[in-house]
Amino acid sequence: MRSYCIQHKPETYCKIAKKKAKEIFCRMVCQGRGEEFANCTSYEKERLNIRWPLNKRQLADKRLVSVIIPCIKEDYQYLRRTIDSLYKNAAGRVEIVIAYDGFQPDEQLIDTKHVAFVPIVGQRVAMNQMVDMANGEFIFRIDAHCAMSEGWDARMKESCREKTIVCADIDRLDTETWEGEGFDAGIWVFDENMKLEMIRNVIGPRSRVLEAEVMTTMGQAFMIRKEYYLACGGCDEELGPYGDMGLEWSLKTWLVDGRTVIKRDVVCCHLFRPGENVVKIDKASRIFSSNKLYKQWVLGKDPKVRKPFWWLLNKFQHYKKWSKDAKLRLQMHLLSPHVRENYFVDENAQDEVSSVPGQDGVSSVESNG
Repeated sequence: MRSYCIQHKPETYCKIAKKKAKEIFCRMVCQGRGEEFANCTSYEKERLNIRWPLNKRQLADKRLVSVIIPCIKEDYQYLRRTIDSLYKNAAGRVEIVIAYDGFQPDEQLIDTKHVAFVPIVGQRVAMNQMVDMANGEFIFRIDAHCAMSEGWDARMKESCREKTIVCADIDRLDTETWEGEGFDAGIWVFDENMKLEMIRNVIGPRSRVLEAEVMTTMGQAFMIRKEYYLACGGCDEELGPYGDMGLEWSLKTWLVDGRTVIKRDVVCCHLFRPGENVVKIDKASRIFSSNKLYKQWVLGKDPKVRKPFWWLLNKFQHYKKWSKDAKLRLQMHLLSPHVRENYFVDENAQDEVSSVPGQDGVSSVESNG
């Protein structure tokens, strides 16, 4: 591997690029990835060079953040570097709580609190247990294979108001350098069938506001006040051990009395493993989960629901153009024999749907949560 043209400096002149650049840019070029960088979109090129300084108010905020990390055995190899990144880049007080799910490590990490579950219980049970152990006013949920940007805690606390979930922007993690690659994965939406989709390159980073409302989260790298987490009932353990985490929490907020926002000056570099079945999701459990979410939030059977599901789709149509006949297709979908057979819609569901036009969707697609 070639040596980097700059090392240990946040930004300096690069002889190859003939411009000032961050080390991550030069690493791409010096590792023979110059052609890849040349093919990057203008958004990704900006992303590699953009920086936001902390303000005085953020630096003065010493309120405690409790980081909760569910960790399966396959992710234990990355856990130490994730913890080091969290501590190194925090501007204020942080505690870390880990749930070892399905195993007990031979060596305990002395700078953390932990709980172990054998056999595996899944992320929802683990998260609820870790929140009970947490002392912080704020809860930050993150996977065990991530790197955080500088000042992540102070920036997110500033936006984490009452009844608000704050999620970080998402980048793809390079496990060799433990840094991001300039991959835009922060914006997620779902359609009338609750099918999740990542939306890339919506607006260039220099044109974005640092805090913006978003439809849903990826299911990790989000902050919530502990008081609000408990008021929402925590994670619904009946929804199964894995999947639909982002959907669950975005629906709990938007359709009741909360909101979800993204902080574009906070980046979580996350290890994506497409095609790898790291955790096994039982099919029957997933069907039950989809059915329950459907009844709660689409049919509005949860007594806490204050807004129809269609309202949420319309609110974020600027991220994705919903088809003009989506509402008609939705109504036909709700009344179809397939839905009635597979999602146990009650016999009087037709009347209920007709009284609240536009409630929709079936959460049957795998999510990253």
